Amino acid sequence: MNNDAKIEQSLLKPEKIWLLERCFERESLLLWSDRVRPVLSEAEGVRGQTNVEMQSKFNRGFTLIELLVVVLILGLIAGLVAPRLFGRVSQSKQTVAQTQIELLGVALDNYNLDVGQYPTSEQGLQALQVDPQIENWGGPYLKKELPVDPWGNPYIYTSPGEHGAYDLVSHGADRVPGGEGDNVDIVNWKAYKRAR
Repeated sequence: MNNDAKIEQSLLKPEKIWLLERCFERESLLLWSDRVRPVLSEAEGVRGQTNVEMQSKFNRGFTLIELLVVVLILGLIAGLVAPRLFGRVSQSKQTVAQTQIELLGVALDNYNLDVGQYPTSEQGLQALQVDPQIENWGGPYLKKELPVDPWGNPYIYTSPGEHGAYDLVSHGADRVPGGEGDNVDIVNWKAYKRAR
């Protein structure tokens, strides 16, 4: 027997195959790989594993069931979290409307202190920004432009109001009087609990 045949025969023993595999994993012996790979392929066949089986262990992807489980878990998480987030959006819009009505109320009170009366319904909230040609007007009473409600509508101002010296109203998301939930009217004559 020549040396190559002896090496190939000795390499077919399982303990030596294991040793050679560990050497290749750790040190990447490129020079030896071309010569020993055919021998290892034969040895793997002896152990009952083919090259295709060995490659499939290392190159396998995800099964359909694994992907379905991941999609199902993501769907459950989204189903639990999304309603809470969208509920917060509507609550925050209502809170913004309440805050803007309170700030407009402060501006209207300052107008009343200077002029001696609240703006009429005809003058509207514009009297806080533009001089209505009234004596003692000390405005503008707002630092910025007249705000619209969070749903993009102007606040409804009436003076004298049905509930006090003036009424200031936002009709909510549905833009019609009355409503519940997201569509509730935000008004200046009711105290609201702050959402936390």
